[in-house]
Amino acid sequence: NLKYPKLDAENSTQVVKRSTSALVAVMIGMIVLMISISITIKLVDILPATRIIVLGLWLFIIIDVILYLILVKRGTKEFNNLSV
Repeated sequence: NLKYPKLDAENSTQVVKRSTSALVAVMIGMIVLMISISITIKLVDILPATRIIVLGLWLFIIIDVILYLILVKRGTKEFNNLSV
């Protein structure tokens, strides 16, 4: 919620559930799931299922590390720039 914070909420539930960040996170999760399923379906005939799972796991680990590094670097700056 650092990019699009909801600072005029009356309680913490509104901040978490009614923010733009929550909507973006849910939509990106659905898109990544659909892309993963479609890639897996196309690769099932070429590679064994175990290898597809391992490749997918490594891909998500790499993506998680990149997103964590972005959050640590940019998130601190965004948080410090918030005016409450």
